[in-house]
Amino acid sequence: MKVGVVGAGRILSAYLEAARHSAFEIAALCDLGDPALPSDADKLPLFSDFRDMAKLTQLDAFIIAVPSSKHFDVATMALETRRPLLIEKPVTLSAEQFNRLRDISSANETPVFSLLHAQYGSEVIAVRKHLSEFRQSSQAPVSVDWYTELCDPYKKNRAAQSSLINSWVDGGINALSIIKGALKGTQLTRVSGIHTPGGENWAQTKSRQTFELSGDWRGTVTIDTDWSKNHAMKTSSAKINHGTRMELHHTNETIEITGTARQTFECFQNARSRLANHYVAAFQDASKHIEKGHSNWDFSLACHAPYFSCFPNLKSV
Repeated sequence: MKVGVVGAGRILSAYLEAARHSAFEIAALCDLGDPALPSDADKLPLFSDFRDMAKLTQLDAFIIAVPSSKHFDVATMALETRRPLLIEKPVTLSAEQFNRLRDISSANETPVFSLLHAQYGSEVIAVRKHLSEFRQSSQAPVSVDWYTELCDPYKKNRAAQSSLINSWVDGGINALSIIKGALKGTQLTRVSGIHTPGGENWAQTKSRQTFELSGDWRGTVTIDTDWSKNHAMKTSSAKINHGTRMELHHTNETIEITGTARQTFECFQNARSRLANHYVAAFQDASKHIEKGHSNWDFSLACHAPYFSCFPNLKSV
């Protein structure tokens, strides 16, 4: 499947690496600026206008990787081509825009796939397996407290911080998708939240959101986002009241389960980067959906809906 990428930013290298291990081929790029392209992309056709790139009839689909605030406008335009879209998370910054895109996608019978954390990632499978075994062996009530921390990887570089709004929002959506993938059968409802923006300096933004779990698993989820500690780190952890603690180390690509037994899982036994591994799985999942003419709107909505309620003003960013 030949794909055109709209937004040739820093994530492009991961796309290219992942494409070499999937059914996708990055075949064209579109960017309004003058991007510094990786060496394996400098021979790809580069357009400054999406409409010109869309004239390439050999392109089967498009990846929308522009800043989050531009997702809705670009995706609406791209849906006019009636070719499948893969959209970076978050799909939009408001529930209204999300629902509108879903309606257009349905009316055009065009698959749209949100590039959420691969719900079939090995670390998620490991968590799901552990929880399933626990439930089969015990009738004790279970409560879960999930924590995610994100820190500024740009060390207050003002030029680079222009992209942090993407990563910051992405982090919350991604954490929710991990929860939905690991705690199968769970519904999420927002309970409370505190958001402390730092003006234009997104590296100083902090937030804490609390969600209630219902369904097959019950308890609470807390997501803390903090861009103020000046080191690149992302860790998600869950605490279960029978003594088990689960930690997903995104940077080190491991998951550790502690309690009465201690286990450490290496998520990826290969030389690819963490991001490339994420997109290999996401591209594979997207390929299956697109081949069947399907979108992943239901899973995407389950992750976006509680997050929209946390940040109702993001649509104006």
